Amino acid sequence: MVDAATLSLTAATNLDDIEAIELREAAGEIDLRGMTIHYMRPMPPVRKVSGKGRFDGVDLVIDISDGAIGELKVVAGQVAIKGLTGPAPVETAHINATITGPVRETLTLLDKYPLNFISPFGIDPMKTRGAQTTKVAFKFPLLAALTVDKVDVAVSARLENIEAPAGVLGANITQGNFDLSVDKERLVAKGEGALSGVPVQLTWTENFTGKTALRTRYEVQAVLDDDARRTLGLTTAPVLLGPVGVGLTYEIANDGIERGAAILNLTDATLSLLDFGWQKPPGEPGRATVETAGRNGVLSEISKFVVTAPGLSAEGRATLASSAGPTITELDLTRLMFADTDVALRVTFGGDRVPDVIIGGNFLDLRQQIKDAFAKGDGKPPAMRVRIDADTPIGGIRLGEETVLQNPTGRLAHDGQDWTDISLLGTLSNGGKVDLQLKTVNGQRDVAIETDDGVGLFRALDWIDTIEGGRLRVTGAFIGRGADEKIVGQLDLEDFKLNQSSLGVRILSLASFSGISDAVSGTGISMRRAEMPFEVTDDEIRIGDSKARGADVGILASGRIDRTTDQIELKGEVAPFKAVNTLISNIPLVGPIVTGGSGAILAATFTVSGPLENPNVSVNPLSLLAPGILRRLVSGFGNGEGFQEGSSEQPSPAPSD
Repeated sequence: MVDAATLSLTAATNLDDIEAIELREAAGEIDLRGMTIHYMRPMPPVRKVSGKGRFDGVDLVIDISDGAIGELKVVAGQVAIKGLTGPAPVETAHINATITGPVRETLTLLDKYPLNFISPFGIDPMKTRGAQTTKVAFKFPLLAALTVDKVDVAVSARLENIEAPAGVLGANITQGNFDLSVDKERLVAKGEGALSGVPVQLTWTENFTGKTALRTRYEVQAVLDDDARRTLGLTTAPVLLGPVGVGLTYEIANDGIERGAAILNLTDATLSLLDFGWQKPPGEPGRATVETAGRNGVLSEISKFVVTAPGLSAEGRATLASSAGPTITELDLTRLMFADTDVALRVTFGGDRVPDVIIGGNFLDLRQQIKDAFAKGDGKPPAMRVRIDADTPIGGIRLGEETVLQNPTGRLAHDGQDWTDISLLGTLSNGGKVDLQLKTVNGQRDVAIETDDGVGLFRALDWIDTIEGGRLRVTGAFIGRGADEKIVGQLDLEDFKLNQSSLGVRILSLASFSGISDAVSGTGISMRRAEMPFEVTDDEIRIGDSKARGADVGILASGRIDRTTDQIELKGEVAPFKAVNTLISNIPLVGPIVTGGSGAILAATFTVSGPLENPNVSVNPLSLLAPGILRRLVSGFGNGEGFQEGSSEQPSPAPSD
């Protein structure tokens, strides 16, 4: 409806030729109300338009005060048709409008033909929420056959409290406040919101033309704490805990190639490799970089990652499969350095998802794993298969504070519950060779350890440091499963020495046998052979009828070690064992006198009890070694009887004068 209109014309003519009128000026104004304006067909028109128009003889300009496009309200705008007169070959339309209303309606409008700005990004305008204020500008020639490439479009919008499903990076957007600009060449959205509930700052750039190789670029800044990582499906505990600052750039090229780069600030986080005795607490600097690659929406590899922190440096790459979300099929750690470890790892995951690990490099520190392996508790490593071979050699494996297994080779396999197959060979740092074998046959796991330096192995495991030398063989079997599992076996040790700080020497010192005290006060007691049947459970180590024999002394013992309290209970007998004792006992008349008349010799009984680190030792030197016990002491070793409880045969009191 036209409420009012005025028209003013200025013309000149020759009075002699009144028909030859020359129009000099034309001007007019018009007031509009309730009008409909089609700005670019077939897009929805602006209805209920109110405004004021003016014409200056060249251009027609209509200033719009209000109008509506569906639920959208036009609060200001202008329609200008320029070049109605003059030298321009064709008129052009310039349309500007400021629109307010629901985000849903604005995105629907921008998605109409011929614009189609929204749907290609996977956003359904009808599933969005929020409010917006948008400024839109169109410029195009007034041609009967107008094509899209002739239309210039520029849109700038402020979007507030928006929600949109599965758009940017495939994540739901909520609580969004963004500044959006769109033209024929690109879309740029910048602001803050939440992706799948995680607060982020986001810049999204989309190129519509092929002028550049880049089609899409996301720039994301966020702080991801433990809850945020769980929300995003990122499992990092217990290796990574606490807040991590993330700066992510993700780019998609026109040919479908996708590349990502992330910088992680780990300063406020805790990094832990507790199985290896290393940890970075919050407050210490830490940084990681990750580069990814993929194509057509499929992430195929982590092409490079680097992690640095005090005492830690890791670098490598990973190959991914995306059959059910990105999963690692191969991990190649070209360098992993922390604490005393400096190795390279290659991990592959087969169909059973059990990792096959190949270890190489300079040095591997396993002190903590060995300590944990023999500790009471339910902690178990994950299923894995490990190989160390000459193709990817490793210089050494630290087993204890002073001992290194040099040039190791072999394999290890764990099924998630138990070690099922181990074959490991190597040389201890003091020259002793070690052979560890564990086999599983028909569900039965048998273990054997052999070394020509048993004490070196004990020290490597931080078990015993009061014995020197010795050839060691340990054999055993795992009986039962789960909480009822126990190891039953026997330890054999040959040609070793008890040094002055050993428990055996403490006992001998208190026994005060003639001929032994000098050895005790010297370099220690040399022993020829020892046998110790044992049974190990989660709660205790039970020591069966054990014996040790040297040139100077023989020892019998049995008892237990409480693994829960680290308390020891041990009892036994000790007797001088020089050849003269045997000779005297066989001399008529003299032998019975020396042995008490019953085939026994003077001996000492002892008990050991208390804390394993420093137990109490009690010795009764005035006992006679009973014949049965004597037979056990002097009889041959290796009778194959296995684990038996301690003997019930008690020593006799020494004869009185």
